[in-house]
Amino acid sequence: MNVCYNIKYASRAKQSDLIKALNIYTKTVDRFAQTDTNQIMDYISKKYDENRVMFFFVLYLNGEVCGFAEYAYLKKNKVLMLDYLCTENRNHTLFYNFYQMIFEEINKTLNSKKLFIEFIVTELSLLKHGKKLIEMDSNYFRQILSFEQFHILNIPYKQPCMDKRLEFFEYSLAIKKANSYEDNSYVYNKNFYMSLISEIYEEHYLQWYLHYTDNKNELIETFNNSLALLNNEYPPEAYVEEIYSVNCRLFDKGICNQIKPETITLSKQKKKNIRKYLVCVIWVALSLSSILLCYFQDELGITKYISTLVNAITMITGIIAFLATVKNKIT
Repeated sequence: MNVCYNIKYASRAKQSDLIKALNIYTKTVDRFAQTDTNQIMDYISKKYDENRVMFFFVLYLNGEVCGFAEYAYLKKNKVLMLDYLCTENRNHTLFYNFYQMIFEEINKTLNSKKLFIEFIVTELSLLKHGKKLIEMDSNYFRQILSFEQFHILNIPYKQPCMDKRLEFFEYSLAIKKANSYEDNSYVYNKNFYMSLISEIYEEHYLQWYLHYTDNKNELIETFNNSLALLNNEYPPEAYVEEIYSVNCRLFDKGICNQIKPETITLSKQKKKNIRKYLVCVIWVALSLSSILLCYFQDELGITKYISTLVNAITMITGIIAFLATVKNKIT
């Protein structure tokens, strides 16, 4: 049986094919992660005169429309952003074929303009209901991107989302080096990370949102505040970790209890820092109490109990430190 895969730039596809592709997009992409299709149409039709580089594709299987894809190129950090790659049926074979075809097409187009791709980046939702990760697209991407050597930047990140108002949601960034088979697990430093986030926020999101708001100054200020927050919350130990490769419907639905996805978020990082400082305060307080008890043992009439008291305080201090260490490793 012959199978034919094909892609077309959305601006060159028939209007009826584009409508079909966007219908697939609205049916398959989680509501929380969708961009307004009217706004997408504005960009496909090049309504705005901008320097930003965007790519929109209609995907075909055996001549029939079967999906939609959207990418963006960030020039400063040479990053290709994978926004959406959705097919009517979630299928590994479809994804990998279209993923490779689209990358080759975009790479060829950029090279012709003397532009190059150094990294490929996408966003993975950490949106939960109870303890369940509920965004199925991100859960599915966690599976298939693991085979493409993507790694998770284990650094707090918030994805902007503007519906009626601008909000930020807990997400992870998945990253890989383009055109490279080397180990992707090396450390990205803070300068690179903040430069990357600044470009994603300012060039990818803010430029888009400014066309659809009357509160431009307020929007810019909100983005600047979020960047400052991410800069302040940058963890002392930043690294990348492998994405779990799981072929499991329960994992897609966010209800697999056997696999723990990446969980570093701003809120969790704050709790970890608070816990660390609290342990230090308790440790200092207990240490001072030991010194004071020893110094005032005669006045307090506890001389014959002092050894027991000091040993008990020392044991409590050790247990607290041990539990805090274990808790940090678990979370």
